[in-house]
Amino acid sequence: YRELLECRYFHTLLDNVFNRPTFHDKYGLSSLAAHLIPPGGEATLLHIDSVVPESSRYREVISIPSWMIRFIIVVTLTDFVVDNGSTAVVPKSHKLCRRPTNEDAKNAKETLLTAPAGSLIMWDGLLWHRNTANRSTSPRDALICSFAASFFKEICGEEEHLAVVPPGLRESMSPRLRQLIGANRGIKKGATYLCQDD
Repeated sequence: YRELLECRYFHTLLDNVFNRPTFHDKYGLSSLAAHLIPPGGEATLLHIDSVVPESSRYREVISIPSWMIRFIIVVTLTDFVVDNGSTAVVPKSHKLCRRPTNEDAKNAKETLLTAPAGSLIMWDGLLWHRNTANRSTSPRDALICSFAASFFKEICGEEEHLAVVPPGLRESMSPRLRQLIGANRGIKKGATYLCQDD
């Protein structure tokens, strides 16, 4: 997986996708995950990947910034075909800069993405998409490489405290102070859980 992430093609592509004048890195890896849909796997709801905090009270009127927040690269490990859970997208929906509503989902004109194993499928994180149901007898497998603009980190962790603050000093800090300088930033609940065998 490291070779995939260090691929020069990815670097050149992402450097252009996230291009902006900055002295910071322009992007970083948001996540690298397997996306496996077994036979009988259900369809998901139409959604976007470039989520930002919003007030649910004003959800319908708050638009999401048009800046590139996330860019998704899907590596197909099996063929994406019509009946095995392939991704459906709503073309040009990324230009709306908002999440799809229930009404949008009912009326969306989707395009089903099909591709042979080993293909790359890419989209702006604002594109409305979902996986469809897997009605086949085989799994539909893919790797999802999600990259994110570094500008949020530039604001919240501009000094890169975890690199600047000496390890001995970090270890003596309170949990709250360690959190403020970025310790555990981006770690989801349960991500560090280790199963203990009896």
